[in-house]
This record gives sequence, C-alpha cells and structure tokens, in this order.
Amino acid sequence: MGTLIYGGSSRFDLDDRTLEHVKVVVVARLRKRESFMLSLPQRGPFAVGSSSVWISPDVPIGFQFSSSRAGPLSRRWIQALMAMSYAPGGLAVVPEGGAGPPESRPDDLPERAAQYHLSRAGASGSGERVLREDER
Repeated sequence: MGTLIYGGSSRFDLDDRTLEHVKVVVVARLRKRESFMLSLPQRGPFAVGSSSVWISPDVPIGFQFSSSRAGPLSRRWIQALMAMSYAPGGLAVVPEGGAGPPESRPDDLPERAAQYHLSRAGASGSGERVLREDER
C-alpha cells in the first residue's frame, strides 16, 4: 500500500500499482503547471465514498511506495486517467479494469483525450477548447 501526501498533511492510501499510474498523470499535469480536481476512494473498514482535493503546482506533493519494484505500466489506463483529469469533474481514481459507471469510461476515451489535447492547442494556439459536433 502506497501513500499520496498532499500539502504536507493530507495522506491518501492507494495500492502501489494504482499510485504509480496516478503519479504519472499528476506529474504530467503539474509539469505543465495545470491544476485539477483529484478524487480518491476512502480506505478502511468503515470507509464510504471518496475525498477530493484541488491539485495545484503550488502545493507540495509526495508519493510513498511500499515496494521498490514497480511493475509495467498500462498505457491504456494512463490514457484513460489522463483524459478524466481534463473532464469537468477532474480525475476520479478508478480501478485498472475501468470499474465505475459506463458513462465515465467510454471505449474511445484515449482517442477523445487525444482529440481534446489537440483541440486545446487549436490552430490559433489560444488554448480554447473546441467542442466536436457530438459533444454539443
């Protein structure tokens, strides 16, 4: 079991594999100085629901792993998590198999994420997101 430490005092426990994938997404977003909402499941015998935190490049963040051996990363899971991090609700940590409501994990999620990134850059470079016809 690993721990995400945010702001020095907030601690969130996740299994090492999940934390490794979340780390890739969080670091990628913070390198671009982007802020976003992160929702993490509650842990423990009586835990219900989730906690959400606003991730900002101005707040210290740390990742502690219980094992020094990282397994291979899943490109598809990272792509899905990255796409969710750009959604209005932010990044909701879901299991690798994509558990959760079907509307939160469409089969074309990686492709939609790539399209979103391309549309954010736009031809003018304004960063304005352009909605596709099926999103209007």
